[in-house]
This record gives sequence, structure tokens and C-alpha cells, in this order.
Amino acid sequence: DLIRSKDDQLKSLQSTVKTSVEDTVKAEFKSYSAAVQGNQSSPTIPAETVKTLVKTIVNEEDRSRSIIMFGLPEEQKEGEKELTAKVEEVMQDIGEKPKVTVTRL
Repeated sequence: DLIRSKDDQLKSLQSTVKTSVEDTVKAEFKSYSAAVQGNQSSPTIPAETVKTLVKTIVNEEDRSRSIIMFGLPEEQKEGEKELTAKVEEVMQDIGEKPKVTVTRL
């Protein structure tokens, strides 16, 4: 009799939990089609804004990869090829293989 009573209590608790979960899910659930319909009124980003944003990001990326080397010995009559070779040698020493563009300041 005690087992039957505990079993009835368990079934009642399971039923209550199931009903509660079903009610909560129904109340909070939003169907996919309703969500899609709700997003149709969202504004679109103008193409010019996207272009400006992409250009800004590209420029920042390019600058983030630039380096300046100080203290690299150079000769007065040294040409761009020799200076480029020195810079490439330093970069190889540190294990980097970048595209090297040398400009004297």
C-alpha cells in the first residue's frame, strides 16, 4: 500500500512537471516563420556604408602589418636592392617571410 501511494505521488509529480514544461514551451516558443516575418521590417545597410566600412578595415589591416626598423646599418651609396637584402636577412633571422618593400625616410 505504501509503494502504491509513493507510485501515485510520483506519477502525479511527473504529470505536473510535464504539464508545466509544455505550458512554458508553448508560451515561449516562437515559430520560425513568425521570426522570419518579424525580421522583414529591419533596415538594410546602404551599399556605400558597407564599402566605406570594408575600406577602413582593409586600411587598418594593412597598417597593422607594417614595421619600421631602427638601427639597421646602411651605407650612403647603398641601393634599394642592398637595403632590401639586409631587411630580408633580418626577417629570416627572426623566422618571418614577409613581402618586403624598402623606403628610405
